[in-house]
Amino acid sequence: MKIGAKPTELPAWDYTIRSFDGWTLEIEAGSDSSIHTSPVFLLRFTGVSYIDCPAELSHASIRTASLEEWKEVAKRNAISDGQSVYALEAETMGDLGIQTFFIVAERVERRETKCAQATEGESPS
Repeated sequence: MKIGAKPTELPAWDYTIRSFDGWTLEIEAGSDSSIHTSPVFLLRFTGVSYIDCPAELSHASIRTASLEEWKEVAKRNAISDGQSVYALEAETMGDLGIQTFFIVAERVERRETKCAQATEGESPS
């Protein structure tokens, strides 16, 4: 998944943190009634050293942080060579206004789930 300075709209309604093991952060995406049982896709961040976001988000987009945002995050967390600061712009369960949250990681990828494949005509297995 190529992430740049321009926000990339993500094609799901709701997002929730599925897991974090100290290195890999997975955020699952779907609709509010089925997100835990049949997520449409996962955002998988690897080489994570900093997370600043709530466990649940809505209507998200992702981009790389601006230079000013990067400097602010660098005051709170060392950013290693090879890491990027990703900015998630989203609504929260507490406020419908768009807010910006940050994740420092080496890489992010979007992984389609079997549920997404099923919605495209395949049966989940």
